[in-house]
Amino acid sequence: SVLGESSNDLATLCKSAKINMWAKYKPTCYPSPFPDDWYRARDGNYGISVPNYNTLESLYNAYFIDGDENHDNGYSYERPSGGSAEPYRLGDFRGYNSKATSPIFGFSATVRTTSNSGVSGSCGFRRPSVGEDDRVNLEDIGITKDCYFGFALFKKGKPVYFRTESNTVSNGNFQVQIGGNGSNLATGTYVAIPFLSTAKYDTSNRPNFVAGSWYPIPTAVPNDVIIETTQNAYLRDLKLSYYPSTKEVKLKNVGSTTYKRIYIDIRFSTSTQMTAFQFGEYRAVANKDIAPNEIITVDIGRYALLEGKSYKAMLYAANTFVDQILLPSNSEM
Repeated sequence: SVLGESSNDLATLCKSAKINMWAKYKPTCYPSPFPDDWYRARDGNYGISVPNYNTLESLYNAYFIDGDENHDNGYSYERPSGGSAEPYRLGDFRGYNSKATSPIFGFSATVRTTSNSGVSGSCGFRRPSVGEDDRVNLEDIGITKDCYFGFALFKKGKPVYFRTESNTVSNGNFQVQIGGNGSNLATGTYVAIPFLSTAKYDTSNRPNFVAGSWYPIPTAVPNDVIIETTQNAYLRDLKLSYYPSTKEVKLKNVGSTTYKRIYIDIRFSTSTQMTAFQFGEYRAVANKDIAPNEIITVDIGRYALLEGKSYKAMLYAANTFVDQILLPSNSEM
């Protein structure tokens, strides 16, 4: 079968743990044997159970679920259980896309910054291509499409700063800055956590809470953020950028110093500095020096990136993690 199951029994197929929840057309819980719009499921969320929390502290814990190897962060797929209320339907697999991916992917926050420069956080957003109709898109999930993207900076599991975009995610806004523009942040090491919020918090870095819900971002992982008094020389001089027209990552040294032991890794967006390399990840630049005004170019097209995976480029200098940038999802490259 398309799922790789050893049995073609209908119940086995419809309950398979191998079903991709981000595929639009798949078995769902719908109380009818022959519905035309079974794929919407009975709640209209395309069979996807979206976790929600009423505090940032409880949201924080969603990112540290034991055994969550796919970093679903509490999102799950509701499979039918059979019977008249949730019948199995072989036709539910019509149009099934085994390689579908989450419409929101990855999370990247400023790695190091100064107290008066601010911290930026962003997620990737997959826009459906013309004629595409076999993946769950953001606007398909009714309870999140009108939310606001944002992120929070935590210390010891408690939120210190948080902010959202001014426009909802249905407008494709997935980038927020906390601090900067004359606003100072306290120095220290933080954990950055992204979220979707039913309430808008765009006027302050420490706003008052209002009633509403918080949703985690699927496939996102927490980022460590260091806020210092003075700017780190690596971050000041080494500028990492991605050029979609040529599918190249470029590192430019805009300073006056030669930096040694430069490494650039192409890794899954869910990988961290401490995660061991996995199949499909690459070390693109190893132990190289970069002189003033020199540019190091990495041709992403040379690497066999895995279908259905989102990637990022991670920069190191002299064994110090300097910066990272999200790359477009592999299906959009």
